[in-house]
Amino acid sequence: MFETLTFILIWLFIGWLLWYFLFQVKFIPVAYYTGFGIVTIAALLTIAFMNPGGRTSESVGSLLSLLLTPLGLSLLLLSRWVLREGPGKFTANGVAAWAFSVLLLFSTPAIGFLLAGQLEREAVSMQGYGDRGSVEAIVLLGNGTTRVAGIGQQRIELTESGDRITLAAQLYRAGRANRIIVSAGFRPELNAYWRPVSSDCRNPDGTATRCRAAESSDISVLLQEMGVPASAIVIPRSEIAQKREVVNVRNSALDVRDEFGSNPQGARIALVTSAIEMRRSTLAFESVGFRVVPQPADFYTLPYDAPDITPIPWRYFSIPDLIPNSEGLTISTKVVTEYLQSVFYFLRGWISPFRL
Repeated sequence: MFETLTFILIWLFIGWLLWYFLFQVKFIPVAYYTGFGIVTIAALLTIAFMNPGGRTSESVGSLLSLLLTPLGLSLLLLSRWVLREGPGKFTANGVAAWAFSVLLLFSTPAIGFLLAGQLEREAVSMQGYGDRGSVEAIVLLGNGTTRVAGIGQQRIELTESGDRITLAAQLYRAGRANRIIVSAGFRPELNAYWRPVSSDCRNPDGTATRCRAAESSDISVLLQEMGVPASAIVIPRSEIAQKREVVNVRNSALDVRDEFGSNPQGARIALVTSAIEMRRSTLAFESVGFRVVPQPADFYTLPYDAPDITPIPWRYFSIPDLIPNSEGLTISTKVVTEYLQSVFYFLRGWISPFRL
């Protein structure tokens, strides 16, 4: 805690110095700043070339590559516009100044990790996390965890969320439950991706048909390769019958409930999903009658492993985390979207604000 506080105070002091010299000191000529910037860049490049395998090289590379990316060019052009009349006129540029500030703030990885860390700390501090007892089923929310390698290729690839699948397989092999219920839906974006006639694709009257492959079926294939028998993998019948393309947490909760005869009666399930959406998913499943044991995956932050501190998501910051990039913007967008979806679920009455 003391080191973290010191780190924050030092950066606040550095920020104050920069603000003072850039905006308050009037007698320093612009040419001085230009020369100082050139000398600084030259020094950083020299250090990077002398030690190409060091962290400095990584930081310099991140900074220089920023100027060549769409995000970096957008920030550069916006900054040129809002500062065209000098730093003192920044706020006078109205919407453009706000656009620059929001884009700069939310594309900074440090901000994204801080926002994600808050939700992930909630995920590992929820009641039931760490419970290693048996459950009636492992429920895997697998939408977006896989992608098709190519038309005609018998290969399925994992996305960055694919560790949900490996976690579900690990829980099964550990004996936590005798079945895995996979909810992921069909692939609406792949109109040309067809599976042969199979038992997974049937009309309401029971006759076989050709259909777009459900992502749930692809996940089933991967789970079997990880040692889970096909007989232990369940794809909700409601999802197959309706050929559901839009799969959200609410739909998944209702489809899984149907597998328990529309009345779970407090059945215990191990719910596997992203740590960022763990709280909303847990509340949504509890609202339809389940008792949920949270099993978060897909973390952006890392566990702090000091022996005298309770393990919670934590991530050490480095200089590249202060350089805007697309990853930071993606993480921030996911977190903001999750908060908006939680508000929407609450307004629809699909979740309550607190766990009972």
